[in-house]
Amino acid sequence: MNVNLLLLGDPEPGKIIRFEGLNLKYLNPDERSSGSLIQKALQKNAIEKYTHSTPGVWIRRGDLKSMLSEFEGRTLLYLREDGENIREFAREIRDPIFILGDYTGVTKDEEEQILKTGAKIISVGLLSLHSTHCITLVHNELDRADSERKVSTRGTD
Repeated sequence: MNVNLLLLGDPEPGKIIRFEGLNLKYLNPDERSSGSLIQKALQKNAIEKYTHSTPGVWIRRGDLKSMLSEFEGRTLLYLREDGENIREFAREIRDPIFILGDYTGVTKDEEEQILKTGAKIISVGLLSLHSTHCITLVHNELDRADSERKVSTRGTD
């Protein structure tokens, strides 16, 4: 699994940091190691093409439009409280890209860009949650769906 962070804040907005799960090293389950990897990436000279920072971490200049263009042809799922319940269709999800906002959400312009890609609006619940909680819930739903798929195909062998 990969995670792309779109950083739009000062001092230099418009940077994308990509964490590649298969190649990632030095990431521990704490905020300090995540922050350290992000800080090291931000010290690199971000250009239009990805620059390697540390094993499994890359950085480049970019905005939402350029990041979304990387995922053309993939299933884009935009998490929002009023979306379709992920549990209703989790078994059909293949090779998804999940789009989450930060604690302030996304702007109206950003949401328009996301929806123009054909992204489906989905939900993990009716309440507004932290992005990290949403990620945990998405993993849980995908794991549940995968387990159900495995159980249902056992009888067909």
